[in-house]
Amino acid sequence: MTIRVAMLVAVLLVGASAPAAAMKTGELLAQCEQLEKVWVIVGNDVRFRTGSGINEVIVGRCWGYLNAYFDIAYVSLFNSENPSAPPTRPLGACPPTGVSLTQFVRMFLQKARANPAQLHEDAFSTLRNLLNENFPCPR
Repeated sequence: MTIRVAMLVAVLLVGASAPAAAMKTGELLAQCEQLEKVWVIVGNDVRFRTGSGINEVIVGRCWGYLNAYFDIAYVSLFNSENPSAPPTRPLGACPPTGVSLTQFVRMFLQKARANPAQLHEDAFSTLRNLLNENFPCPR
């Protein structure tokens, strides 16, 4: 979990120095398609082929963006003023334990490719909707 937190902090720091334009779903799709070309999944390990003419920065943006978002999907917020209140999820989704980041990347690729009319939308909204559609919180 420490590695994930460090990666989240790194993504936030990089994002803080970048221009304040929201990434579009189409941009994230293009980056993740580059990732898809270089990753090799062996069991629970993900390896990246280098030297294949793929821009590692582009690949890293997809991996980092989705990793940060994936981590936030598991955050639970507790109300300190009302400890008996159930926790809330900032993204409104409740993914089960055991979903891997690679599964999440594949889910995003599938959704983005199947919905070309949504490629102009903010990637944040697309990912939030993806999580809420697939992992709604119990009511």
